[in-house]
Amino acid sequence: MNIALLLIVAAGLAGTMLPAVPGSAIILAGALFHAVMTDFHPITWPVLALLTVLFLAGWLGQYAIAGAGSKKMGASRYGMTGAVIGLFIGLVFPVPGGILMGAFAGAVAGELLFGGQETRQAMRSGLGALAGTIASMFFEFFVGLVMAGIIAFRFYGLNGP
Repeated sequence: MNIALLLIVAAGLAGTMLPAVPGSAIILAGALFHAVMTDFHPITWPVLALLTVLFLAGWLGQYAIAGAGSKKMGASRYGMTGAVIGLFIGLVFPVPGGILMGAFAGAVAGELLFGGQETRQAMRSGLGALAGTIASMFFEFFVGLVMAGIIAFRFYGLNGP
């Protein structure tokens, strides 16, 4: 059972760096499965609650960071909203480039269609959304590492196995 959890956590960590793969959700699901199968030892309800909070922070952080990347490049609220919508569409629907292209295209479309921006500024907003999306992937990877560390600590603690 422990080896299965180790493999799931490793797959989840890899998934945090792949667009459209819910890496931290995979880690949380693996921890929940392990907890249920082992009568919540060593992964307890409080640990699962903490992992859930971290998962939610990573998930919501992806959207916030992508929008912040657009804002940094001068996007209006239409560009930021477009980036978040595009990112979500890239996650849900199998579009080429997934969330990367979704965030870029969403920011550009938001600026051009609703923000009244010129093409040059719309493209800057799109590049900001793309940079923000890449940064958000690293953020989710960091969250995944923290989750993996918590799981490892529950198994090995300070004194080893």
